[in-house]
Amino acid sequence: FQYTVNPLPVPIQATPLEVCDDMAGGSDTDEIALFDLTSKELEISGGNTSWNFTWYNTDDPTQLNNATLIQNPASFQNDIAGHQTVIAQVTDENGCEVTTTLTLTVNPLPSPEASIPNYVVCDDDNDGFVEFDLSTQSDFIANGEPGISITYYTTAIDAEAGLAQNQVGPLYQNTVAFTQEIFARATNDVTGCHRVVSFMLEVTGLPEVDFSAATDMYACDVDNIGSARFDLTANEAAILGSANPSDFTITYHESEADALVPQNAIGNNNLSNYQVTTANSPTTIWMRISYTTTGCERILSFDLIVNEAPSISHPSMLSACDSSAQAIDDEIGLFDLTERTPAITGGDNSLAVYYYEPGADPMSDSPIVNDMAYENPAGMNPVTIPVKVVSPSGCEQLTTLTLTVTPNPSIADPLASVEVCDADNDGVEEFSLADLIPDILNGEPNVAISFHLTAADAESGTSPIDTSVPYQTSVGNTQVLHVRAENVGPNGTDGTGCYVTRTLTLITVASPEVVALEDLYQCEDESLLPGYAVFDLTENHVNILGNQNADSVTITYHENAADAATGDNAIAVPMYYTNAAPYT
Repeated sequence: FQYTVNPLPVPIQATPLEVCDDMAGGSDTDEIALFDLTSKELEISGGNTSWNFTWYNTDDPTQLNNATLIQNPASFQNDIAGHQTVIAQVTDENGCEVTTTLTLTVNPLPSPEASIPNYVVCDDDNDGFVEFDLSTQSDFIANGEPGISITYYTTAIDAEAGLAQNQVGPLYQNTVAFTQEIFARATNDVTGCHRVVSFMLEVTGLPEVDFSAATDMYACDVDNIGSARFDLTANEAAILGSANPSDFTITYHESEADALVPQNAIGNNNLSNYQVTTANSPTTIWMRISYTTTGCERILSFDLIVNEAPSISHPSMLSACDSSAQAIDDEIGLFDLTERTPAITGGDNSLAVYYYEPGADPMSDSPIVNDMAYENPAGMNPVTIPVKVVSPSGCEQLTTLTLTVTPNPSIADPLASVEVCDADNDGVEEFSLADLIPDILNGEPNVAISFHLTAADAESGTSPIDTSVPYQTSVGNTQVLHVRAENVGPNGTDGTGCYVTRTLTLITVASPEVVALEDLYQCEDESLLPGYAVFDLTENHVNILGNQNADSVTITYHENAADAATGDNAIAVPMYYTNAAPYT
């Protein structure tokens, strides 16, 4: 007979069979997992499908008879954690048998961070959708484990499958408004083992405050020290509106970069007393408003502007005459306060000047309304009133203005009429107005008297009558002149200017008319010295009076023309007059 020696099958030593830890042993960290041993049969047989495989749970080929037969090699659970060796008995088509070993390895799963906080991004338009950079979460999820790749998916199924075409990111805009779950697959770059965790994308709105309410701040260098101080928090109430301030964290910074970080916040001690020098005006301040819970912030800026206070001068006293308002002796005057405005402002028309009642607060909004026709309060003379000057930038300076009511000249009212005899009875006569002034003044100093033909001229002080020459009347026997008495001061130009006007009546009185006089003759009286006699001068009365009423005329006799002109040294008994010279 013939016999044939069949060669033994020559199996190929298989590479270790590696799987990832699973829940087969009740935990995915116990290094117990299910293996499909049959997945290595083609590798061991070199692709020979006629070979049969029997698997034993042992690593000793000599102990196959005592080893446990693996009943289901397609789902074998290792019983030695981590690494284990099993034996495959290979039988070829001739029934020849050999054994080979297979190393089983359970690779651990990655250990990504399981408690992943919400990935919060602030919504710049508060519509619930923003772009997230998922890659910013990868290092945290990897939890410091090296060789781990993180990929992102919108469903757990896609994350477990790990299909590249279903990945999202790294830049990803959420598709569910405000909150959306994202699944992260952490994969070991060497073993391919992975674990899936999830976290929430959260879209948080920016602080809903009124940024338009933030306005630039202005302060005035009132003391001209080159700086001013600001309360940086002054805008907060308007910006927050009805929002609860406790919901926000507000900081102030000197640069936008610091506000974005944030860093180098201005200290609380300086917030309400922040100093800016004139040289650094305007200074920009950056205000960061963030939600205390989410940290979402908005940043705005406003300028601090230091304005110089207006340059003003203290005004001199303003006077008004007692006759300018109400009664002429009540010490109430009518003042045009604006007369002092140019002196206060130095002619700067950009400055606004406001005048206030005595004792009023000049920082109030209640200045004197009719400042061009203001009457001082009764019983307050002189009186000092507050004055506020405001620049176009709103800076203010304060000063005061003293008002004084000055009395009017106190000349008689009415003035006594002045009579002059008309020597020729033509109704025209001369008056010495200059001689009348002392009587009109009656001793009052610092007052100038002028005479005028009309009341209007007297009021305006124009067209005075020349008193250096006699004034000749021209209107019948009576003429009315208008007298102006004005306070001109001790030097004639430094008076108050207060004046009064009076009327003065000039009366031309007709002179008696002597019709005809007859010489008187008398015989020498023997009882007297030769050449002398006694005369009755009144014998001429009839001739002197003519048709004149004797009751309206007084007749006196004088020994010379000079005495007759002045009315002096009248002859005491004209009915018994002895001639002073013999015979004449």
